[in-house]
Amino acid sequence: MSIYWQELQTALQNRAGLIPGVYIAKSVKLGTLPFFAVEEDGAIATTVNIPPGADLEYSAAFNLFSSNNSQVLFYDGHLGILQADEQHLWIINESDNEYNIQPMWTEVCNALKAMPSGVYEDPLYPDAPFRTMMIGKDGLESRVKAPPKSAVFSNTNVN
Repeated sequence: MSIYWQELQTALQNRAGLIPGVYIAKSVKLGTLPFFAVEEDGAIATTVNIPPGADLEYSAAFNLFSSNNSQVLFYDGHLGILQADEQHLWIINESDNEYNIQPMWTEVCNALKAMPSGVYEDPLYPDAPFRTMMIGKDGLESRVKAPPKSAVFSNTNVN
């Protein structure tokens, strides 16, 4: 870890007042990680490459849980699946473990019946394994993985 990174971490811990959890970019940009995680001590736990000249703004993921920002389809205290609009979902994993989301998970499958049928893809990492979600009239039809302390953005062209 470079001395500059440590100085930045210390400044953020002392001045920014970051609360532990996942933070999500207010606008998703190709080539920039749409989230980062903050540890209990206020340290940023996720490496985020910020391109020169970038102007990024992040907000605590819990803000998405407001009815003004999205509709909560599922939440178990660690995993949240939120409908941003008719064609966009956020999968937020606040735990230290990967979540394996699959059609046999009845609560999730039923919750996703609220979404239009279609293929939902992560536009930022389309080739990442288990990032494509298929939703049909009966809900989730494919397995999806949510990495630890992450936020996965998915969109679709409705069928």
